[in-house]
Amino acid sequence: MVAARTRLLRVCLCLVLTQNVRGQEKPRRAAHLFEEAKRLEREGAHDQAQDIWREFLAVEPDSARALAVRNGMVVVGELHLDKSCRHYPAWSPDGRRLLFGYGKLRMLELSTGKRSNVEIDSGPLYCHDWSPDGYTVAGRRPMPNGRPGAFLFERDTGAVLFQPEAEPICEAVITKFSPDGRRLLLSAAARMVGERRASLGLAVCDLETLKVESIPWRHATRIARNHACWGPDGDTIVFHAYSGVSRNDRALFVTRVSAPGDAVQLTKDNANNESPAVSPEGRIVAYSRRQKGKPMMVCLTRLDGSIEPMEFAVGLQPAWAPDGRRLAYSTGRGIVICDLGGLDACPVQLDAERVDETLRLSLRPGAADQAPVVYLDYTLYDADSVCIGASEPAEQPLTLTPDKPLSVDIPLPADLAAACQTARITLAAPDGSYFVRLVALGKATPGGNAPDGAGTDATAPRAKDGAEK
Repeated sequence: MVAARTRLLRVCLCLVLTQNVRGQEKPRRAAHLFEEAKRLEREGAHDQAQDIWREFLAVEPDSARALAVRNGMVVVGELHLDKSCRHYPAWSPDGRRLLFGYGKLRMLELSTGKRSNVEIDSGPLYCHDWSPDGYTVAGRRPMPNGRPGAFLFERDTGAVLFQPEAEPICEAVITKFSPDGRRLLLSAAARMVGERRASLGLAVCDLETLKVESIPWRHATRIARNHACWGPDGDTIVFHAYSGVSRNDRALFVTRVSAPGDAVQLTKDNANNESPAVSPEGRIVAYSRRQKGKPMMVCLTRLDGSIEPMEFAVGLQPAWAPDGRRLAYSTGRGIVICDLGGLDACPVQLDAERVDETLRLSLRPGAADQAPVVYLDYTLYDADSVCIGASEPAEQPLTLTPDKPLSVDIPLPADLAAACQTARITLAAPDGSYFVRLVALGKATPGGNAPDGAGTDATAPRAKDGAEK
């Protein structure tokens, strides 16, 4: 009898241990896949990482980590700059530089770590933004009447800004270039009509004609707006709106310039939500959130409002790199640059090779069962992050097939080939989504051998896992 009971207890114990081991297999498998995908992202093996992210989601489909993976919000590395690098990071359009500061500006070259003081011929500049052509910087500075004015500055080849026109565009607090660089989005704008100051709220300035038009807005309680930014389509905008009753209740809204009445509220937390920035592919909005008794947080949510906002990091003033794979934000200890990974929304895998005076692109579907259709455009930049060439807007789309990569040649005339350092490749899908890749061109070698860095990120190596001081 005793022996039989002992055998029964051993069997029960084995069953329990087996169930425990099986119960731990999935979490262990998921943890392994998560770290493996992060490692591949850090090493630049982006396409390989995509397969591992998909495998991870099959094992762990419902969790905070899974949500981050699906939306490309996984931090795979961080670069911490020191206290001399703070406030309002703004990326150059080729992703090689950061312009930062508040009043006094500085510039950081990411590939070398070199930092330069920016000379401004007419005094301090606030809330700056960098144009898509890399040549112009917009920002705010006081007008003679003491109110904030929107001004344009031009760059020389160094860290110098000069003001070609003494007159401001109009009164405004925040200025943002449209994705095509032809318009400015103005926040808290106003202009004089005779002797009367007329508030415009949000407005758009056509930079060719300098004509300023207000964006209509009607809301029962939130009548004032500020901190507006563009989406990649040049029509969608995100901003915060408030009533004036409480300065700590500023909700984010998304709408379109062409249909301003169709607004969607993104935040409903009675917090001060400000400084929104839309990722280049139009999926994610990063913004600052201030709540009483809590530190300033950078939060992330989807542009379509389909997920609850997520706390990302302690900080403020987030800014996306031109390809959306990095996010910079300011902290009291300095700017932090995060390398991001996760499931890529882009339906296309892209490789690049410089052959003599030609940039050859190879495009193929991101998945074997897809045949995506995309419009391709490109912009070329020199060593000073200034545009030196660009394609005309694509009229015909490219249709990719799983069986054979599609090759696209971008000619580089001799003068362009000598100066060109970075290509920004933009893929636009018919559904309105955008995908951006930065390609470091380097020096061409005859016969089709890829130069060092061709087909890779156009800046310094990706940050290591954890902080670098």
